[in-house]
Amino acid sequence: MDLRQAWEKEFKAILERFGPTNLTKLLGERCSLHRTDDSVQLNFKALDFDIAMKYDVNKGNLDMSYETKVGSERDLSHILFLHGKMLNRRLKLGAVDKEPGFVGIIELPGGIGAKAYENRVRSYLINEMEGSTKDEMKRISEIMGGSLDESSKADWAIETEPINGVRIMILYWNSEEELPGSASIIYGAEISKINLPMEDIKALTEIFVKRLVDCYRKVTGRSPKKWASLYR
Repeated sequence: MDLRQAWEKEFKAILERFGPTNLTKLLGERCSLHRTDDSVQLNFKALDFDIAMKYDVNKGNLDMSYETKVGSERDLSHILFLHGKMLNRRLKLGAVDKEPGFVGIIELPGGIGAKAYENRVRSYLINEMEGSTKDEMKRISEIMGGSLDESSKADWAIETEPINGVRIMILYWNSEEELPGSASIIYGAEISKINLPMEDIKALTEIFVKRLVDCYRKVTGRSPKKWASLYR
């Protein structure tokens, strides 16, 4: 089964079983769902992608269209597969409320083994976002379906919650005189309650970081500094 077949299977199951109240709680205010006797229409935001799905109840066909300001459509099937997989899991368990504070990946089950992975992603961020400003990131946060944390002491901090229970925040500091640039990736404390596999957390984080850098390059017109892609 390829990725497209995999995410189609996940979303067909979602659209057959769950109503708008369940989905809105998990996908947020940018989600809408409309049902008729013959079809189900679902619209939602997946990072920078605006997704529209229509499921034909009688024929079992699922049509999908999308818009993106970033491009790099090759990420779409992976994003949809992760969204479908996590949505199905979350719909069965129910929504969780935001909790105060954040945790690092090392504090999550399986996080110690993911530390080397996180260092690679952070290294990519630090190099490719050097020179980025809060004003630039405000525009980028809107495109990515996130928000800027104006209270942060970092040069900028962007937060996104692609699915209920999975808040990701990136804090970034540009280099200064003899101090190198740095970045942190942290997660809303409620992520500890949803039992999400570490592989899914890593995959969603990786896609978010990759598309954040892609969006930054698109908006500013800047070229890669050291690596053209996270998958170097």
